[in-house]
Amino acid sequence: MSADQVLAGKVVLITGAGRGIGAACARYVAGLGATVVINDLDAEAASLEAAQLADEGATAVAAAFDVADWTAVDVAVQSVVGRFGAVDGLVNNAAIYKMAGMLESTPELWDELIRPNVIGVAACGQRVARQMVEQGTGSIVNITSGAQCGLDAMSIYGATKAAVASLTYTWAIELAQSGVRVNAVSPRGATRMSEYGADFILRRTGTAIPPEPPASSNAPAVAYLLSDLSDGITGQVVRVDGSQISLMTHPAVSVPMADRREWDVPSVHQLFEQSLRQRMSPPGVAGLAGPKIVGPQQDGWAVPWGTPGPTP
Repeated sequence: MSADQVLAGKVVLITGAGRGIGAACARYVAGLGATVVINDLDAEAASLEAAQLADEGATAVAAAFDVADWTAVDVAVQSVVGRFGAVDGLVNNAAIYKMAGMLESTPELWDELIRPNVIGVAACGQRVARQMVEQGTGSIVNITSGAQCGLDAMSIYGATKAAVASLTYTWAIELAQSGVRVNAVSPRGATRMSEYGADFILRRTGTAIPPEPPASSNAPAVAYLLSDLSDGITGQVVRVDGSQISLMTHPAVSVPMADRREWDVPSVHQLFEQSLRQRMSPPGVAGLAGPKIVGPQQDGWAVPWGTPGPTP
């Protein structure tokens, strides 16, 4: 198979693909030969994207449903399988992005973000994985975010994306013997989300954020993880930052661990002063730890946007 047809014959469902990174991934994987099912809550946006791809010679259909509606997801997956015979790839991209400081967040905002960002990923992931396990093959690519590491005014969004990363690790373990791989991509890209974030920060701080890389810069990594070329790769979070690609580290216990028959406050204090304090990792994402948006400045944490920052 030629490189430009590495996804030929595969059926890929992409959620939230009416615009932004989802739409960019849909165009890219369609160009690599995949049949693309374009989901979006905005039926018109999904239909327009599907029509444009079809006009360009791709096989693409629209599927407007709420990713957090388990019944709607069931119906959609059954419809895809009934029409195309399989679901070979899922890109769990649909999400809502809103910013608020910890002290000013509301129950309504928590509910609004958790429903699509976590429940939506869980619903689509489980329903599609059941089909993939039956097929004996498949690839799920979840879209997480560097915000899981901690970014100012992103506690809710970051928490939802940390949940997506955790689902990725766990699903990869659970499905390891099934032929189904589960990975994630932590992207950056110029989208309506990034425009909202830049405007939020500008209004709060007067600081203009440098332009984001093109949304399409994330598509090759997503397509690679969907393809058979990534056979054996599972449980990984790939960080894409414009021209740069790397892996994000998994949460882990730092070793060596100190061992003592019995601990008390003075001995824990001594351990921190002699060792653990020097081994602490600052919260945040390298290059994205500032500017300070809410609350007091914390010396040593915030750095200007776009400059090298501490690596979590």
